[in-house]
Amino acid sequence: MVWGKTEEQKRAEAASRAQEEFAATPLGQATAAFENNDRFFQIELKLSELVRKAVPSRRGSEIRRSEPPADLLGKIELIGWKLEHAGYVFVETGSTINTMGTINNTTTKGEVIGVYLFRRAAD
Repeated sequence: MVWGKTEEQKRAEAASRAQEEFAATPLGQATAAFENNDRFFQIELKLSELVRKAVPSRRGSEIRRSEPPADLLGKIELIGWKLEHAGYVFVETGSTINTMGTINNTTTKGEVIGVYLFRRAAD
């Protein structure tokens, strides 16, 4: 009787996990849409985040820039897409109002999202 998994089973499971992880990435989604013969592909990427500082100061918030993979848009174009349009939106995720007497101080939290629309490149 054999206990545990064989090396071949372990390799097959690792390959399956790697495929699932790739499919969840922007490049994996772009590849799947291209293979599906979709005419358009849209992806939203978080570019930065406005967060409240833990220590109150004159500026109650700071901007944290996201680190998207280098040249992600270029890699999507290499699959066979052409960047058609790019737009940016601020999505508020929360706010805090501090009241001191007659002075109100509002601190907003949120994210800057890049919305990228690709069209299938001409063959």
